[in-house]
Amino acid sequence: MYMLSIKLVFQLFVIYFIIVKNASSFAFGDKNQPESITNEGLYNANDHVVILNISNLKSTIHGSKIAWVVEFYSSWCGHCQRFAPIWKSLARSIKSWRDIVDVAAIDCANSDNNPLCREYEITSYPMIRYFSPNTKIGGLGVTLDQVKNEEMMENHIIKQLENDQEAGIGIKWPNITPCRSSESEDVWKGVRANVVYKFLLFEQTDSFLGRKVILDFHNTTEILIRRVTSDNQMLCMNYQVTSFPNLFAIDRGGVRRKLKIITPTRLGVMNSINHFIQPKGLTSNISKIVTNNEFDKNENAKTSQSIMDTVVNVVDDDVALADLEAVVYYSLEHEIPLQKTIRDLQLAALKNYLAALAEYLPLKNGKSTYFRAILNAINENDSIKGEDFYKLVNSTAEKMSPVYTTNQQWVRCKGSNPRLRGYPCGLWTLFHTLTTNYAAVNSESTSINSPTKILSAIHGYVKYFFGCADCSDHFVNMAEQLKIFQVKSVDESILWLWQAHNEVNKRISGDVTEDPKFPKIQYPSKFHCPQCRDNDDEWNLTQVLKYLKKKYTNPDVEYNNISEPHYLKLIRTELPMNKNITHQQKIGWDFTLFDISICVVLYITSAVILTLVCIKFLVKRSSKKKMQIHSLFLRV
Repeated sequence: MYMLSIKLVFQLFVIYFIIVKNASSFAFGDKNQPESITNEGLYNANDHVVILNISNLKSTIHGSKIAWVVEFYSSWCGHCQRFAPIWKSLARSIKSWRDIVDVAAIDCANSDNNPLCREYEITSYPMIRYFSPNTKIGGLGVTLDQVKNEEMMENHIIKQLENDQEAGIGIKWPNITPCRSSESEDVWKGVRANVVYKFLLFEQTDSFLGRKVILDFHNTTEILIRRVTSDNQMLCMNYQVTSFPNLFAIDRGGVRRKLKIITPTRLGVMNSINHFIQPKGLTSNISKIVTNNEFDKNENAKTSQSIMDTVVNVVDDDVALADLEAVVYYSLEHEIPLQKTIRDLQLAALKNYLAALAEYLPLKNGKSTYFRAILNAINENDSIKGEDFYKLVNSTAEKMSPVYTTNQQWVRCKGSNPRLRGYPCGLWTLFHTLTTNYAAVNSESTSINSPTKILSAIHGYVKYFFGCADCSDHFVNMAEQLKIFQVKSVDESILWLWQAHNEVNKRISGDVTEDPKFPKIQYPSKFHCPQCRDNDDEWNLTQVLKYLKKKYTNPDVEYNNISEPHYLKLIRTELPMNKNITHQQKIGWDFTLFDISICVVLYITSAVILTLVCIKFLVKRSSKKKMQIHSLFLRV
């Protein structure tokens, strides 16, 4: 009996472990799922890119002895995904410059990094910042233009290094300014004693070739490289240089030798120098530079093959409440607060967006009052700081908890990779939902401005708050071409957004940002709406409109998570998640599932222990009685 009870206690602890594990998984979210958007960035340690975050960015770049060039990006941003190969190629290309300037990146889509990105005034992605050595806390760096390849990015960095040198920063850096000497006997003046060979690279005045080669070889201490530009007529005449680039090696005895450059490129010049110094026992510490060529071609080949091997998914054609809540949560608590200060046209756009959410987003529990409360709080303001808006959204959500009825994970917008689909897909879902629900409520409206009310709110949000700068510009330009503000009816507004959506799908079909499991098609597919196309494969706009209204005009949008665990389905509606208060599920008096599981197990364990004590007491008492009876018989 006693051993049976011990076994029972052991089984109870096993049950306790299972309960706690399941409760923790629900309370904190599935670790295999992205947190609202994603925690998985676009870079890793193999890319030679230093990964920064809220805990290490300031300690890394501020007060540093080297310069830093940092990409502030968002992992869901399509333009950032297209730019990532360039950034990786840049990091590989200039890795020999790391003791002068290093390459880093920080993912602003990670909610933990949101306050930091707001502090550095990152309002669009990707944003490139150059930080000089010894940049003080509070310094925002210099914003560099976005470019199409790593070579142009290198040119931007070199310009900043030159500016630093002119300002007296980086005194110990190699001299990348052009040689101004006009006499050959001055070539060795001031040169370190350990330098065996000096190289003069003649190039055009606007060329960056010499500066890059100088930086590439700056750690090879036995040689010194200087650049001579074509406007230095005296040296050009002295060396009889009439074409560019030209390379000369000079020894300590003044003997000069012209070196052959097979290809007039950075790699070609590096090879010429290496071929000259290696037979003389000198070696450079430079590995082969791989620019956006072999590496990216190999990666693209792998990607193309994986896409060919992928089975395309047929997406269920319905709307998930979780997607709507996830996109609204992210836009209010992440995208909009990134603005340093919201005023004028931005503020007007924000008010229009909040009004559209309050009136036409079909959330459960009547949560339109949540959006209206935020709108009322800023309605009389001329401006509001992004940080203050973030606090307003959180405090309002806390007062009106629970605002959200799901765990805000992507369902229908979930991609095959955490950085694919997600937020952009959620925005399209939200926009379609707003236009169709507005049409349902205002079908008889005769107001001149009413047909474009929701489209204006969408246009304002994308223009002023959507983080992907390239995507935002494309949308605004497309809106102008498709005459967004000339829509004459609410039904036309639905079809306008549908047409715009398909324009975007057509433009990015086959792009690196496309999810191979969910290819961009002209929407809707024949599978989901056979009536939407006629026999000539032309759109039947009447049927398309009917389809869109049926899909998106639904005040009772279901959760639609077919992969949701059964035990979560049973308790989900009673345990809504409110991320503004805590990541755990709240029940009643601020109890969580974890708290309740502990109480239950402690109660059962206490009962079992009490039972064991009673059993032991009874067994001991029974043994005493037997001993007494046995003793009595012996006496007789």
